[in-house]
Amino acid sequence: MIRVALILAGVLVWPLSCTSTPVVSSPTPPLCVEVVGFTGCPNSPELLYRVQLAAAAVDGDVQVGFIDQQTLDEADARRLWPAPTVLVHSADLFGTQPQEEPAIGYRIYPDGLPSVAQLTARLQAATD
Repeated sequence: MIRVALILAGVLVWPLSCTSTPVVSSPTPPLCVEVVGFTGCPNSPELLYRVQLAAAAVDGDVQVGFIDQQTLDEADARRLWPAPTVLVHSADLFGTQPQEEPAIGYRIYPDGLPSVAQLTARLQAATD
């Protein structure tokens, strides 16, 4: 009776459930961006905010996450970067190389933190 009611309502429900679901993937995977920093770093929140604004301005799917270095395992390669650093595919967005030993420290950008416009241009280039 319920099955008949669902058919009349325009919905067809089979009594057996699917055993597999087709995977639908986008033609271009999202660009995963990690802002690496730590609690207490005065520039980490501001850089994260700027990266989020830049990601919203980029054509394409850009996902931004914050990585707190203090919560990472000692062997995690993201502990090799000074804070804050923007990583795309495990590489610094501005071409800086990682430190040789894991150490939580501050990053000094020569001209101050990158602007939203600078970040947008670099992220757009990374999506192309």
